[in-house]
Amino acid sequence: MPYRYLFATMIGDRTIAEVPLRDVSYGWGLNGPTDWTAKLPLSAELIRTVDPQAATTPAAVALWIERDGELAYGGPLWARRYRSASGELDLGGSDWLSYFDHRYLSANRNYGGMTSAAIVEDLVDYLASFTGWPGIDLDLSRAVGTPTADADLRYDASELREVGRILSELSDAGGFDYGLETGWTGNRRAKRLALYYPERGRRFTDTRLVLEHPGSIIAYTEPEDGTDVATDLFVLGAGEGSEAIRARRTREQAHTDGYPRLNRSWSYTDLTSQSEVDRLADTAEATYSRPTVDVDLEVDPDAVPHLGAYTPGDEVEYRIEDLRHPRGFAARQRIASIEVSPPQDDSPERVTLKLSGPRTVLPR
Repeated sequence: MPYRYLFATMIGDRTIAEVPLRDVSYGWGLNGPTDWTAKLPLSAELIRTVDPQAATTPAAVALWIERDGELAYGGPLWARRYRSASGELDLGGSDWLSYFDHRYLSANRNYGGMTSAAIVEDLVDYLASFTGWPGIDLDLSRAVGTPTADADLRYDASELREVGRILSELSDAGGFDYGLETGWTGNRRAKRLALYYPERGRRFTDTRLVLEHPGSIIAYTEPEDGTDVATDLFVLGAGEGSEAIRARRTREQAHTDGYPRLNRSWSYTDLTSQSEVDRLADTAEATYSRPTVDVDLEVDPDAVPHLGAYTPGDEVEYRIEDLRHPRGFAARQRIASIEVSPPQDDSPERVTLKLSGPRTVLPR
């Protein structure tokens, strides 16, 4: 699978150089930036045609990755480190969503009664009104019907809130997903902040995406974490002391199943709606009632379903039969992120699907 790696200016997207990167890793995720890493070996041949210092200036340039002619990924370069022993530059960054973590809302805003989509649109318009805007588009075509914010949702200029944090909080409270998409628009490299309501991705009944081990699943890890289990949980909203909006969920059945009483709490001081606090409590109860199982599946990118047939948010079914599951095991779970390592030397392209959230165990 042919790859190209290009560095371009963050302002104006002017291509600076195409470079031979090694040990590249990149990917896509849900509701937050995904990181990329790479190494740039310096050589006499390279520096005859490329100024590696200028081409890899942190916070001023971005990496674009082309896979088989398609614009697969893009994002700012935030860190660089030179290793004289190996003669390599270690490079690292994140996708374009990370840019919003470096911008503050420094104006007063009253968003009471506005939809989540309208709030995000206003935030992007606000950022774009300043010089130095890198030209991130906004796609709201899949965000029709997003809920309205609480009547008194407002931000004071003195708070200097990170816009990336505001996006994350709106997603948590408003029940929508968001992500960064890249692609060609004519000859232009487009980067889009996209909102999805009620969620990103497709259900298994719509895709029939099946992964099997042995088969398309090369290897997998199945960590189980019980440190976040809660059988008696609290979600707090706005207000002080006994006047605070709150919701409590208790699972007495969990004690019958062998779990002791375990407490957890979450605080959302900006939420003034009891219904929103109740919704978050219901979500927390469903998520933390059992040990979390976030499965990593290393899959063959050329096997069916091939890389490109699935996106973050899609629900997949995975079937496993091995020493851990000698009688077979099958479950369905959402893809939280996709990590890709391009081919290099004798190593093939590698893809890891990270599954997270509630999973449905299927009868066998």
